[in-house]
Amino acid sequence: MNAVDKLIENRKRKAFLPGIIMGIISCVTGMIFVGIPLNMSILSIVNLVVFFFGAMITLYLGAVRGKYKSAVYAALAGAVISFILTYLMERSGEGGYSMLHIGFIYGLIVAITGLISCIRMGKSGEKVLPGIIVNSIGILAGLISGAISIISYVMSPNMFPGA
Repeated sequence: MNAVDKLIENRKRKAFLPGIIMGIISCVTGMIFVGIPLNMSILSIVNLVVFFFGAMITLYLGAVRGKYKSAVYAALAGAVISFILTYLMERSGEGGYSMLHIGFIYGLIVAITGLISCIRMGKSGEKVLPGIIVNSIGILAGLISGAISIISYVMSPNMFPGA
C-alpha cells in the first residue's frame, strides 16, 4: 500500500468525525437550552442574535456550502457563546425576563446539518454510518425536547421551565 492509498484510507476513516461532533453538539444543546431568556436588555438581544446567527451560519456552511469543519466550528461557537450569555443573564440578578422555549431549534438545525453532511459524504464512498446514527439521535432528542417544551407551555402557560 503506497502513501496515497494510506492517505485515502485515513480520510475515509475520519470522514464521519464532523457528523459525530455535530450530533453530539445537537444533543447537548437540546438539553442545555431549555429556554433562552428574553427581555429588552442589550445582553438578551445579543444572545438571541448569537443563537439564531449560530444556527443559520451552521446550516449555511454545512448544508449549502459543504464546509463541514467550518459548520462544526460555527455550531460549537454559537452554542458556547449563547450558553455563556444565558448564564450571565440568569446570574446577573437582573430578572424581569421570560424564557423562550426555542432551545430545541438550535439542536435540530445542527443535527439536520450534520445528517445532510454525512449523507453527502457517504455518496463519495466515505464511511459515515456512525455520523448518521449520532445525528439521528440528535434529531430525535431535538424533537422530544421540542415536544416537552410545547407540552409544558400548554399545560401551564405562565410557567416557563428554567425561569
